[in-house]
Amino acid sequence: MNKLPKTVMPSLPDDSVLKDFVLGKLQKYTAIQSLSGQEANFLKVLQEDFDEDYKGNWRKVFLDDQPYYYFRESTIGGHFNKDALIRNHFLITHVDRVPIYRNNNVTTITSDEVQVQGQLDNIIGITVARTLVHIGLPIKILFTTDEERVRSVSQVLEVCKLSKHIPITVDIDIFNDLSEFEEGLITLRRKDQSGLMAPSLVDKLQHIAKFYKIPFTEDKGYAIVETGFLSSATKGEYLGGHVGIPLVNYHSDEEITAWKVVYNTIKILYNFFIINNPYII
Repeated sequence: MNKLPKTVMPSLPDDSVLKDFVLGKLQKYTAIQSLSGQEANFLKVLQEDFDEDYKGNWRKVFLDDQPYYYFRESTIGGHFNKDALIRNHFLITHVDRVPIYRNNNVTTITSDEVQVQGQLDNIIGITVARTLVHIGLPIKILFTTDEERVRSVSQVLEVCKLSKHIPITVDIDIFNDLSEFEEGLITLRRKDQSGLMAPSLVDKLQHIAKFYKIPFTEDKGYAIVETGFLSSATKGEYLGGHVGIPLVNYHSDEEITAWKVVYNTIKILYNFFIINNPYII
């Protein structure tokens, strides 16, 4: 696996360099089963993995001797320009997955020049966060459990209250046709079927997408995500955002997304978090 280049100010590598790093992480993560209520082993692996480049400060909360959530507050890496301010937001990515449907209980990641395939939900979101850490961004990340059973919103709300930061889910979005997003389309919706997203946050994300000519949609995709549940549970008191990674064949071992989608997801979050970028509101 190639290391991404270290610079005084972390720059975004090109898509071919990112592809190699992302593929290696997907292959590593897919080998670890993590069903709802059985996330402990995967969380231990993720803590070690996310601390490879620079260590974060972890808040680990347990309930009935099982992990409730892990929250990584990062220290600034040695190759990061300390004058580059980082927004007071945190990413959400869930660590539980649905069962593997193959008889041998093994899922693999395959790829070609255009797309990547496997059980991607939600190791693709975890990998996007991991890539941002490797580039050098000292971002905060909430790793939730029991998301697949719709039990993680209380974890998100607790971190919102304790950190006073605004959440952004990095999760998949469900599409029926690969042709709709194979050119790099991502979803930046203002609401899902459960609740609303924070309008000003969506505005900023969409502004960045327009500036960098990243295709996005507000209307397509129909996943319900943790920030939507957060809005519903708190009657709009706590709002967040969602950067959606479109895929097809949802909840199977053959989920497919496009490499251009993965690159654009990383690119938009990278440019969102560095707020002294003179071109971004």
